[in-house]
Amino acid sequence: MSNMITQYENFRTSLDSLGAYFSDDDIALNFLDIQSTKLKKWQKDIAQILKMARVISHANIDKRNDLSHSHQEIIKLYKESPNLPFIARPDMIIKNGQPKIIELNYDSSAIEGFYEIDYIQTLLLQMQEEKYSNYKLMDGKNSFVEFVKESFKIYISDSDSSKKMAIMIYADMNQYDKDIAQETASWINQNSDIKCFIRSHETLWDNNGVVTDGENEFQLLYMYSTLKDMPSKTKHLEELLVKIHNSKTIILSDIKDIVVDCKLSLAYLYEVANSHEFVFSDVEKNIICEYVPWTFVISKNKKVIYNNEAYDLIELLTSKQEQFVLKKAIRFM
Repeated sequence: MSNMITQYENFRTSLDSLGAYFSDDDIALNFLDIQSTKLKKWQKDIAQILKMARVISHANIDKRNDLSHSHQEIIKLYKESPNLPFIARPDMIIKNGQPKIIELNYDSSAIEGFYEIDYIQTLLLQMQEEKYSNYKLMDGKNSFVEFVKESFKIYISDSDSSKKMAIMIYADMNQYDKDIAQETASWINQNSDIKCFIRSHETLWDNNGVVTDGENEFQLLYMYSTLKDMPSKTKHLEELLVKIHNSKTIILSDIKDIVVDCKLSLAYLYEVANSHEFVFSDVEKNIICEYVPWTFVISKNKKVIYNNEAYDLIELLTSKQEQFVLKKAIRFM
């Protein structure tokens, strides 16, 4: 027992030095034992949910007062472009053996998510090495490198030229995120024939339909941030995105998916799945209800079904408030 306590204290110290802070009861010291067949089903279903979240979020874009007019115009501009992969990290809980998605984190959180999860699960595995010696961990780092390589193969037509990409950060990004971006670039450089650079958006511009920094032309630009999350001025970036929306440079994540980065998309999905609207098929509605918990956008005079009974939503939340969680649609409480 004393050895486990020592290992745990070392584990906490390593997290503190990383810049990640958790209370003692925030991290479970046991892994979820999931059969590979079940995990593959979850992955397939959740990918389908992401596609449906994209559809329903764009259908409701005019309701989004959190998005500036310029950002909405850029999203609409890119909506006409071919769909690129939706890169997101769904935050989930497990209820009765079934994952329930409580939030979708678009783009920038994807790198942070797999970096931190890989780091934590590797340390936990080392602490319980004998018990879990036959288990295989999902490798987020290598998966991301393979994703980048596959993106070049699929979307970059000029495969004979030198492969170059830039991970785009912003100048006043905190050092923790800058370090993760730099390490991500190192993984790509070490494990592929792609040259990966770190560049802030102020150092990039359009050169005849290709994003350049003056020395390098980039076939792929990975935005390690969203327009909404940038604390710095984004006028230059907005102008750049408008100019290159039909360029040879591929931008990941897909710019149009900014509209999905909120809890509203889950509420939109759940409401449609429990309505008579024909946005999605019955099979798709069943998938939504399987993975998205009971979620509605709060508004006056909205009628809902809860535990097979009809209610006015606000009256329900008032009378049974201990049974619900209220969350801001954007960011945190």
